[in-house]
Amino acid sequence: MTGIQQAFPSVFKTARHRYCMWHITQKITDKVGSALCRDTDFLARFNAVVWDPDMEPSEFEEKWQKVISDFELEDNDWLTTMFDDRHHWIPAYHRDLALGCILRTTQRSKSTNSFFKRYENHFGTLVEFWMRCDDYNSDHSFPELKTELPIEKHGAIIYTHAVFKVFQEEVMAADSCGVDDFEKEEHVHIIHVIDAETDRIFKVRLDLRSTDAVCECKLFERIGLLCRHIVWVYKGKGIGRIPSKYIVDRWLNNTHAANKLDSNGNVIEDSYMATSDNSHLCNVWSEFRQIVGVLKTLPAAEELASLLVEFR
Repeated sequence: MTGIQQAFPSVFKTARHRYCMWHITQKITDKVGSALCRDTDFLARFNAVVWDPDMEPSEFEEKWQKVISDFELEDNDWLTTMFDDRHHWIPAYHRDLALGCILRTTQRSKSTNSFFKRYENHFGTLVEFWMRCDDYNSDHSFPELKTELPIEKHGAIIYTHAVFKVFQEEVMAADSCGVDDFEKEEHVHIIHVIDAETDRIFKVRLDLRSTDAVCECKLFERIGLLCRHIVWVYKGKGIGRIPSKYIVDRWLNNTHAANKLDSNGNVIEDSYMATSDNSHLCNVWSEFRQIVGVLKTLPAAEELASLLVEFR
């Protein structure tokens, strides 16, 4: 057991420590051999088992063992250790936890933040810069709707643009859902929803009195957004708004008004420099989003540096 594993429960008493999946999966080629990864479909099958958040633990274990057996990896000590530690990193064992996993890993934001820190600016970190710009963009523009469902419009009104895009994907994916079976218990309906995209069936339990809905996929429990299966059920029941119970404050487009702190613990709103007016910030945000798209090649490094100097 590592030092951080020993210290974590004593400091973060209500949290659960997890391994970084990104760092683990980056080691796969070295641990099993480049030939196996290059010449077979091992990586595709391994990733399909490891990353699937809809699997129950028993299903994961069965499919893991199948992959190990098919590629004759029973004697691989590293894979054996990773399986023994599966409760610390496999999503199947964390389906009931709020992970806020709009992004799967912090590695990408770490590398991007490292790049921006080369240039001095008053925001201090890329995260603060991103939060400030996303807030302004969300407060002063309206995202494009892809359906005519009232629940999508409601999401566009209440969520930041970045979060709404994730919710919008679920709303659009609801079109691929259908009903497989139906049960009724007094005021509760249990709908067996077929998800054509994943070829799975998920049970949605809907309380007709309160509109409370719980889905076996547990997307809301994981990230705080309604899943396509509940959206499909709500559509059928004529429910056009996201119930307040399922609106998580952290995803709202007006949360910048309170409790957002910079790297020094100061409220970001208070530390915002009045010399940069909102109109200018919005224009720079548009340029910034274009630059982020080419960060891997960094052909615009000089332009980026001059851009960030404007924020001093």
